[in-house]
Amino acid sequence: MGVLVGSRGSDKVLRYDGAGASTGVFASDAALVRPVGITFGPDGNVYVAAGDTDHVLRFDSATGASMGVFTSGAAFQSPRNVNFGPDGAFYVADGILNQILRFDGATGKFDRVFITDPTLSGPTSFTFGPDGNVYVVSVFTNRVLQFDGTTGALIGPFATAGLNQPHDVSFGPDGNLYVTNSGSTVIQRFRSNDGAPMGPFVNDSGLSSPLGMAWGPDGNLYVANQGGSDVRRYDGVSGARLVSLVAPGTGGLNGPSFLAFLPPAQFSLALVHGPADAWTALVVSGARPGARVLLVGGTAGGSGTIAACPSLTLTLGSPAVVAARTADESGAAVLSAQGRSGSFLAVDPVRCVASTIASVP
Repeated sequence: MGVLVGSRGSDKVLRYDGAGASTGVFASDAALVRPVGITFGPDGNVYVAAGDTDHVLRFDSATGASMGVFTSGAAFQSPRNVNFGPDGAFYVADGILNQILRFDGATGKFDRVFITDPTLSGPTSFTFGPDGNVYVVSVFTNRVLQFDGTTGALIGPFATAGLNQPHDVSFGPDGNLYVTNSGSTVIQRFRSNDGAPMGPFVNDSGLSSPLGMAWGPDGNLYVANQGGSDVRRYDGVSGARLVSLVAPGTGGLNGPSFLAFLPPAQFSLALVHGPADAWTALVVSGARPGARVLLVGGTAGGSGTIAACPSLTLTLGSPAVVAARTADESGAAVLSAQGRSGSFLAVDPVRCVASTIASVP
């Protein structure tokens, strides 16, 4: 497990190993000013929004060498988080233009303004949900708005309670929505079907202007703690504070913004155990960032197909889709194994590829 972290105060993207030790500067470029959003692309390379500029840069994922400016045809004022969507397009949130812009995922050419609405103010981050819709933070109105994932039309406010300068959004292992708040020490959780508040998931007095978060390959939650210049780690089920992954200032970390775990080369599904086996989770790795991933259950030793990929023969008898997730910027998706038992595999319904089987006792 390794991770890339944007260091806004030093204009670099830094790299750390699975123990949080610095392995050096991953990316440094004269055009890389105040790096914020980071994602891996379907081509395996790394895409970084240069905050307070008008561009997104692309870097070789193996060497960190700059491949130049990726986006073209649109003038940003404040690019923040970036994501590939389930449709393969590239999306960028602009915090000053109050828009989500859509670009060709292969060429970076501007396609159109995908989301714009008078109620959206200061969008720093967004995510595609399991339902295919887009959830966008509106920092200056303290809410998360829901938009149609195909048309970009406003559906309405989704989450409003207990938010204080919300900055990043992510669907967690339980399928519910998690939100960091740069104006408080709380990470809030909201019910996925209607946005009803579920109360604080994390309340950590050490959080200081936290921005980006990511679910790690161990099923835990990691947060870029901007004011503390560290990366904090929390139990993925209880929210309990664990030992930080990256200690304050390690490797020159200064004002971390967003982070992305290094994806493995192979599409896989694994059963992960929490501390003292207090919880278990099914972790999908190696998916295409932004891709919709299906969790399929069935009988080990058999074979069958699902409607999403009828030509793909799965190594499960009587297979059935039991959950869907959208892969994050690292090509990962985490699902709670609580209440599940049996044999499962993950399917990418666009590429029609499947993982090996993971069994839950």
